[in-house]
Amino acid sequence: MWSKTSFLVFICLALVALSDRAENQSVTIDPVLIEDSEETWLLVRAHCTSCHSSQILKNLRLSRSAWQDVIRRMQVEEGLWDLGEDESKILEYLATYFGPRTDSVQRRNRRTPIAPN
Repeated sequence: MWSKTSFLVFICLALVALSDRAENQSVTIDPVLIEDSEETWLLVRAHCTSCHSSQILKNLRLSRSAWQDVIRRMQVEEGLWDLGEDESKILEYLATYFGPRTDSVQRRNRRTPIAPN
């Protein structure tokens, strides 16, 4: 049978083990976000994927000005906070990695056209 002291020691050790495990998993990698050298992806993860799935970034593929329009609309209509000095970094990241696809990228991802008879 457990004494109160041994039970409390067990609980404390379990909490320490859980907190160590949580610290080791503090930065989870998102399969859609692209890690960049300036770690702007962390800003995007914090500001954008706190409300949205990162898949929406992959699916929209907008220009820098269109991404800015989206941010402004969300700030006016949906309560998005002011991004401050992070906004330009986020916009550059979105335009670079989630901008409009070029014609060659679209072709590469499509099947070969059927030749006419």
